[in-house]
Amino acid sequence: MRGHVVNTASMAGLITGSMGDSPYGVTKHAVVALSESLYRDLKMSGAAVGASVLCPGWTGTGIIANSDRDAPHPSGTAGPMADLPGVPDVYAPSYVAGQVFDAIRDDRFYILATQDDFLGWMKMRHDRIEDGRNPAVPRRTQ
Repeated sequence: MRGHVVNTASMAGLITGSMGDSPYGVTKHAVVALSESLYRDLKMSGAAVGASVLCPGWTGTGIIANSDRDAPHPSGTAGPMADLPGVPDVYAPSYVAGQVFDAIRDDRFYILATQDDFLGWMKMRHDRIEDGRNPAVPRRTQ
């Protein structure tokens, strides 16, 4: 390979019910679908460029602390990110970066740098789809 594209989505692109924020989940599902199409197109064309999609879970990037998503709404109520429960198992950005480099080296498409509960929610979603059952809404238990 002479090049590699890594698109960053989120585990919200592989599960149902992303933190009560439907627009966020929709955009992450779109990134996953776009990346899958890019991977297929590059492979079919024989390009010397690979593609992967990064779906991280809880990562210590400061995105919530440095975002205005938890600022008060015009109504004066807290924003949707203000009430997140404490998350004890947060990965360091360097750990996620290592997962990305490993995936590029191994030509692995799905980079699931995430906690076990997200993997369980993803499996639950896929099982329900295969069984023809309605979506479940995963909830964090911590």
